[in-house]
Amino acid sequence: MNSSARGAFEKRLLPLFITIFMFSLGVGIATPIIPLLAQSLGASYTEVGLVGTSYSIIFIIFAALSGKLSDRLGRRILILISAVLNALAAVLYLVARNVNDIILIRTLEGLAWGAFWPPVEALTTEIASASASGRAMGLSSASYGTGFAFGSLLGGSIAATTGYRNTFYFYLLPSMIAALTISVWFKDVRIVNISEEDQRVTPQSNELKVNLWRSRPFLLSNVIAASYTFVLGTLLTLFSVYAKGLGVEVFWIGVLFTLFWIGRIVSSMSAGRISDRVGRRSILIPALIGCAIASFLAAISVGIELLSISMVIMGISIGAVFPVAVALISDNVHTRQRGVAMGIFETSCGIGLMTAATVGGIIADQFNPRYPYVLCALISIASVIALGVALRHAEVRSKK
Repeated sequence: MNSSARGAFEKRLLPLFITIFMFSLGVGIATPIIPLLAQSLGASYTEVGLVGTSYSIIFIIFAALSGKLSDRLGRRILILISAVLNALAAVLYLVARNVNDIILIRTLEGLAWGAFWPPVEALTTEIASASASGRAMGLSSASYGTGFAFGSLLGGSIAATTGYRNTFYFYLLPSMIAALTISVWFKDVRIVNISEEDQRVTPQSNELKVNLWRSRPFLLSNVIAASYTFVLGTLLTLFSVYAKGLGVEVFWIGVLFTLFWIGRIVSSMSAGRISDRVGRRSILIPALIGCAIASFLAAISVGIELLSISMVIMGISIGAVFPVAVALISDNVHTRQRGVAMGIFETSCGIGLMTAATVGGIIADQFNPRYPYVLCALISIASVIALGVALRHAEVRSKK
């Protein structure tokens, strides 16, 4: 891609990147504080896990549906709905009085994210040229990570100085800006890349569904999605309480999350682009190994030093997995069915998040708070084995 084409490519995607950044900034402010707020209201580890489970259940239900709806109604309307729901969740956190309230609000956030990611992923790969889907998803993921990094640092700082509750005022503003950005700019966004091959196939063609469900890379991408989000779900749901139990103060918990997101940003910006050149498998296997190493380090940590190393490695690893897995789907799924495919992918992500929150919370309560991270390491290793065996024989469409 020459410099002129690259500039046009980035200009088309800029409104989307800004929206992703603002959306994740607000959520990043809230995410480290939600488990601590729940704990301050009397939640046990199991109940903290249920907070994450409530999010994941509705996310699983709605993600596949929202992808299909975005194929029919357009990407913009689903993304706008998600921003409005997120703003509403921010308001409700300010008046939550017990753990059940937190669970219900997290359910609303699950609906918001279920409406957000499938159309965002589909729109990103559609705007990008076929040979740059990995790079486009990398930049999209970097926008998401940048918002979360700043948000995590702000959230920890605000909570340390003003208390948990006041943090959610700062969750509300970025969500409102995201909704405004969608309303003003997205009316000018158009899908600019539909290949000649895609144009020859009608939307009614049965070949679309056959290719989708018989594609080994597509199915494997969903296995990877459930695996890496199990690690991510353990981090987002349980890590704040786990770190606090090791004596880490709330400000430094925010810093640890920021380290995670910095690692994810750096990795996202390069992993997708490199995978466009060297292949998806060459990036996914090392990244999943990194998830296993980071999880093991978290399990044996006794203080902030080893936790910091763990969070950086985990951020780099997860930052590589996400854009490359989405690009792998883009390689093997017809353009007109991409919303459905991304919805299924996000449903798989939701399954990983839900399982991590539920199982991890119970294991931490009944056995040891370190054991969920041991399980994360084992699942990551199993995914490496599956990926090494299955994708080696897969037919991946060339994007050269």
